[in-house]
Amino acid sequence: MVLASLLALLTAYRLTAASISRVSTSETVRWRLTSSDLAQVEVGAIAVAPESRSTLFAAGIVRSTTPPHATSVIYRSRDAGHTWQLIRTAVVQPVNSPLLAVASASTLYSAVFPCCLSKSTDGGETWIEIPPNAPPFYNALALDPRSASTLYVAIGGVGIFETTDGGISWDLITRDLGFSGQVISSVAIDPVSSNRVYATGAGNLYRTDDAGMTWQLLNRETSKMLWIAPETPSILFAQGIDRGLRRSSDAGSSWTPIRDGLPQIVLQGNSGEVLAVVTEPADPRVVYASTADAGVFRSTDGGSTFSALNADLLNLHVPSLAAPANRDPLLYAATQAGVFDLRERDDILTVLPAVASLHGVPPTFFHSDVWLFNGSARNEVTVTA
Repeated sequence: MVLASLLALLTAYRLTAASISRVSTSETVRWRLTSSDLAQVEVGAIAVAPESRSTLFAAGIVRSTTPPHATSVIYRSRDAGHTWQLIRTAVVQPVNSPLLAVASASTLYSAVFPCCLSKSTDGGETWIEIPPNAPPFYNALALDPRSASTLYVAIGGVGIFETTDGGISWDLITRDLGFSGQVISSVAIDPVSSNRVYATGAGNLYRTDDAGMTWQLLNRETSKMLWIAPETPSILFAQGIDRGLRRSSDAGSSWTPIRDGLPQIVLQGNSGEVLAVVTEPADPRVVYASTADAGVFRSTDGGSTFSALNADLLNLHVPSLAAPANRDPLLYAATQAGVFDLRERDDILTVLPAVASLHGVPPTFFHSDVWLFNGSARNEVTVTA
């Protein structure tokens, strides 16, 4: 009889959005593993397709205890990271994470150490090798954000090659950089002027304002270019030769080291070094920096000070970041344990009436279904009983 009464009660009683009593609300941001599909992948690069922000590409390596011990892989997601499909593998020794440049949901480029540069025009379903296939290895890819057919490729020991026709023809543009070896560690293209390109090599930072015809040495203290602010391209972020973060507000002529709130760098093992920087599209004062083995840090004052942003980020080695223009989610992070996304969440504390206990049923037997209606993926609700 008691059981029948309880079932009738549970059928009649439902908690709806209208009956939730919000006691307190605090907005937080927390990380979440997008999918277990990449949990075994050491992701080294992640990119969002410019015109289709639910389409993502992730490149990395998978290690194993049996030969060949490591495989380079590229995955694609068409649902903002909820599921992933393997679209490319390569077995080479030794293995580094593939370089990745995404022009659109259909056109992307990849370079795999030490063999080849490849291009796909169907979203990664098929690939063709394109020149230059020059040894010994690829160090950097940079795609012009204003032209899907303009690509720069840095080849160790040779220099930087440029194509303006999607890889059909190439020009070597770094003959006069002025240091031997031509081992270029990074290339970055000004988002406003395609003729302005930055390059780093042997701790030196160079800039060309005429698409590589001439270069000028800006300083001898820069290891790697990390970010050019899209709305204000005179603002640059770079990794210094001390592996720390530096900021320039005059297109690289002068630099200011940034240390406030960032982790201490352990040179032996490089723990704490800054690996990637992005700014939030809606507010360039919000700057995200990822590090080796110390996670992600956020600045709300244009990069002067930072604070850790690692809630629920289960792996703290983060070599790459991507910030979707629609802010849904706020950020993607490539880690050695897959891809995580950062979302705004409302923490809602509610008090539920113990209806069943009023009818003489012990609280341990009380059960109720809960519906929560939420139209935005940016805000997710966790119910804790």
